[in-house]
Amino acid sequence: MYQTSVSPIAMFLLAGQSNMSGRGEIVGDSVYDSRILKIAGGTWSVARHPLHADKPEKTGVGPGMSFARSIVDFVPAPVGLVPCAFGGSEIQRWIADGDLLQAAKEAVAKGQAAGGVLKGILWHQGESDCGSEEMASLYIDRLQQLSEDLHSAFGHVPLILGELGMEFLDLEDPRFSFAETVNASIVKF
Repeated sequence: MYQTSVSPIAMFLLAGQSNMSGRGEIVGDSVYDSRILKIAGGTWSVARHPLHADKPEKTGVGPGMSFARSIVDFVPAPVGLVPCAFGGSEIQRWIADGDLLQAAKEAVAKGQAAGGVLKGILWHQGESDCGSEEMASLYIDRLQQLSEDLHSAFGHVPLILGELGMEFLDLEDPRFSFAETVNASIVKF
């Protein structure tokens, strides 16, 4: 358990689906930085892979730790990660009264209660919205709604978007038939 002292913890919400929650293989022992924390159950602890617990049989390495490592020397406080991504989730679950937006609000509130201040949101999602032309064509509007809902819930903090891993998707797979449309919306946004 991490005890906050002088500086509040600079929190970053990790949201989206499997690419954010992490599906990469955890290889060997990792070096952990005591300035990079994770909130779980309302308590800060030193962050370790896997960060997310959305699907324990699949969780692994995601972009959250790499992001934290890239900024930890530039912020005057520990970096606190708030893992809320959920593999296979469509963007609809993250907007309006969606269950995952509500869960993210609760997780951020726990982080704030434990000494954190939200500084930004990392978003990596889109594969679950690629299976039909209709869903893919609505993605840009839903992404706009997501941005508005996140800023309404958390204030005007930076929202950092990750593109789809196009080189890893099998575009012949019907689940990803319209991945290029969704990715173009992310890039355009």
